[in-house]
Amino acid sequence: MSIQATVDFKPDVLNLRSKGKWVTVYIELPDGYDVSEINASSIRLNEKISAEPCPVEVGDYDRDGVKDLMVKFDREKVKSILKTGMQTITITGIVAGTPFHGSDEVLVIANLRQNFPLLFLQPSLFPQILKQLKIRKRAFLRLGEAY
Repeated sequence: MSIQATVDFKPDVLNLRSKGKWVTVYIELPDGYDVSEINASSIRLNEKISAEPCPVEVGDYDRDGVKDLMVKFDREKVKSILKTGMQTITITGIVAGTPFHGSDEVLVIANLRQNFPLLFLQPSLFPQILKQLKIRKRAFLRLGEAY
Protein backbone atom coordinates (compact mmCIF):
# COMPACT_ATOMS: atom_id res chain seq x y z
CA MET A 1 0.00 0.00 0.00
CA SER A 2 1.29 3.45 -0.94
CA ILE A 3 0.26 6.81 0.55
CA GLN A 4 -1.01 9.46 -1.86
CA ALA A 5 1.11 12.61 -1.42
CA THR A 6 0.51 16.07 -2.82
CA VAL A 7 3.46 17.14 -4.96
CA ASP A 8 4.26 20.59 -6.34
CA PHE A 9 7.07 20.73 -8.92
CA LYS A 10 8.73 24.11 -9.48
CA PRO A 11 9.09 25.65 -11.96
CA ASP A 12 5.67 25.08 -13.53
CA VAL A 13 7.35 25.71 -16.89
CA LEU A 14 10.75 24.11 -17.38
CA ASN A 15 12.81 25.74 -20.10
CA LEU A 16 15.32 23.25 -21.50
CA ARG A 17 17.64 26.18 -22.26
CA SER A 18 17.69 27.38 -18.64
CA LYS A 19 20.97 27.23 -16.76
CA GLY A 20 19.69 26.81 -13.19
CA LYS A 21 21.23 24.29 -10.84
CA TRP A 22 18.10 22.65 -9.42
CA VAL A 23 14.40 22.10 -9.72
CA THR A 24 12.39 22.10 -6.52
CA VAL A 25 9.68 19.74 -5.31
CA TYR A 26 7.39 20.31 -2.33
CA ILE A 27 5.81 17.20 -0.78
CA GLU A 28 2.75 17.22 1.50
CA LEU A 29 1.39 14.10 3.17
CA PRO A 30 -2.16 13.32 4.33
CA ASP A 31 -3.24 13.63 7.97
CA GLY A 32 -1.53 11.10 10.21
CA TYR A 33 1.85 11.35 8.46
CA ASP A 34 4.67 13.75 9.21
CA VAL A 35 6.90 15.02 6.39
CA SER A 36 9.79 15.27 8.84
CA GLU A 37 9.73 11.45 8.95
CA ILE A 38 10.31 11.13 5.19
CA ASN A 39 13.57 9.36 4.41
CA ALA A 40 15.02 12.01 2.07
CA SER A 41 17.47 9.53 0.56
CA SER A 42 14.50 7.41 -0.63
CA ILE A 43 12.94 10.20 -2.71
CA ARG A 44 12.99 9.63 -6.48
CA LEU A 45 11.72 11.60 -9.46
CA ASN A 46 10.15 9.35 -12.11
CA GLU A 47 11.90 6.42 -10.40
CA LYS A 48 15.17 7.55 -12.00
CA ILE A 49 16.62 10.57 -10.23
CA SER A 50 17.43 10.80 -6.52
CA ALA A 51 16.78 13.97 -4.57
CA GLU A 52 19.87 15.97 -3.66
CA PRO A 53 21.00 15.34 -0.05
CA CYS A 54 20.75 19.07 0.69
CA PRO A 55 19.08 21.42 0.89
CA VAL A 56 16.12 19.58 2.45
CA GLU A 57 13.74 21.68 4.50
CA VAL A 58 10.41 21.33 6.32
CA GLY A 59 8.13 24.36 5.97
CA ASP A 60 4.76 25.47 4.65
CA TYR A 61 5.61 26.67 1.15
CA ASP A 62 2.01 27.14 -0.01
CA ARG A 63 0.83 28.57 3.33
CA ASP A 64 -2.09 26.17 3.63
CA GLY A 65 -1.35 25.15 7.22
CA VAL A 66 0.03 21.75 6.18
CA LYS A 67 3.75 21.08 6.56
CA ASP A 68 5.64 20.19 3.41
CA LEU A 69 9.10 18.89 2.67
CA MET A 70 11.17 20.81 0.14
CA VAL A 71 13.72 18.81 -1.84
CA LYS A 72 15.87 19.63 -4.85
CA PHE A 73 16.80 17.64 -7.94
CA ASP A 74 19.68 18.26 -10.32
CA ARG A 75 18.17 20.30 -13.17
CA GLU A 76 20.40 18.79 -15.87
CA LYS A 77 19.43 15.26 -14.87
CA VAL A 78 15.73 16.18 -14.87
CA LYS A 79 16.00 17.88 -18.27
CA SER A 80 17.71 14.77 -19.67
CA ILE A 81 14.66 12.55 -19.04
CA LEU A 82 11.89 14.93 -20.18
CA LYS A 83 10.48 15.70 -23.62
CA THR A 84 8.91 18.99 -24.63
CA GLY A 85 5.21 19.44 -23.95
CA MET A 86 3.12 18.67 -20.88
CA GLN A 87 4.87 16.07 -18.75
CA THR A 88 3.84 14.23 -15.59
CA ILE A 89 6.42 14.21 -12.82
CA THR A 90 6.02 11.42 -10.26
CA ILE A 91 7.72 11.55 -6.88
CA THR A 92 8.12 8.44 -4.73
CA GLY A 93 9.71 7.80 -1.37
CA ILE A 94 9.36 6.27 2.10
CA VAL A 95 7.83 7.84 5.21
CA ALA A 96 8.01 5.96 8.52
CA GLY A 97 8.54 2.70 6.60
CA THR A 98 5.55 3.26 4.27
CA PRO A 99 5.90 4.10 0.56
CA PHE A 100 4.33 7.29 -0.78
CA HIS A 101 3.80 8.67 -4.27
CA GLY A 102 2.46 11.84 -5.86
CA SER A 103 2.44 13.56 -9.23
CA ASP A 104 2.42 17.01 -10.77
CA GLU A 105 2.32 18.37 -14.31
CA VAL A 106 5.05 20.55 -15.83
CA LEU A 107 5.22 22.21 -19.21
CA VAL A 108 8.63 21.54 -20.77
CA ILE A 109 9.66 24.01 -23.45
CA ALA A 110 12.67 24.31 -25.73
CA ASN A 111 11.83 27.60 -27.43
CA LEU A 112 8.87 29.90 -27.86
CA ARG A 113 8.09 29.21 -31.53
CA GLN A 114 8.00 25.47 -30.92
CA ASN A 115 5.71 25.81 -27.90
CA PHE A 116 3.51 28.71 -28.97
CA PRO A 117 0.52 26.42 -29.75
CA LEU A 118 0.71 24.94 -26.23
CA LEU A 119 -0.24 28.32 -24.79
CA PHE A 120 -3.72 27.82 -26.18
CA LEU A 121 -3.99 24.46 -24.42
CA GLN A 122 -2.63 25.80 -21.11
CA PRO A 123 -3.35 29.57 -21.03
CA SER A 124 -2.79 29.66 -17.25
CA LEU A 125 0.91 29.02 -17.95
CA PHE A 126 1.28 32.09 -20.18
CA PRO A 127 2.91 34.31 -17.48
CA GLN A 128 5.37 31.58 -16.45
CA ILE A 129 6.43 30.98 -20.05
CA LEU A 130 7.09 34.67 -20.58
CA LYS A 131 9.10 34.78 -17.35
CA GLN A 132 11.10 31.66 -18.26
CA LEU A 133 11.91 33.03 -21.69
CA LYS A 134 12.48 36.58 -20.38
CA ILE A 135 10.25 38.03 -23.08
CA ARG A 136 8.15 41.14 -22.69
CA LYS A 137 4.46 40.81 -23.51
CA ARG A 138 4.70 43.35 -26.34
CA ALA A 139 7.44 41.34 -28.09
CA PHE A 140 5.47 38.16 -27.55
CA LEU A 141 2.34 39.62 -29.10
CA ARG A 142 4.26 40.71 -32.18
CA LEU A 143 5.74 37.23 -32.47
CA GLY A 144 2.30 35.69 -31.95
CA GLU A 145 0.77 37.81 -34.69
CA ALA A 146 3.56 36.83 -37.06
CA TYR A 147 3.40 33.18 -36.11
